Amino acid sequence: MNEIADILKSEKQQLQKYPKELKEIVRNNPLRKNIILDYWHSEFVYFLSKDSLNYTLISLGADRKLNTSDDLKITQ
Repeated sequence: MNEIADILKSEKQQLQKYPKELKEIVRNNPLRKNIILDYWHSEFVYFLSKDSLNYTLISLGADRKLNTSDDLKITQ
């Protein structure tokens, strides 16, 4: 998640906003092809604010369900 947060920070510095979809950070980089998957091989949940200046990134955790106690979240 921290690596994704670093990439998103770089994207915002370059483009003045965060990408609309998380998969945009993969681009054609083969080293990033699985970066949008968490430890449990679920795709991270990514919410972007309406102005594209803030985001929330969530790992669903082992239960693979949103809004449960094992979710991991980063908000910027």
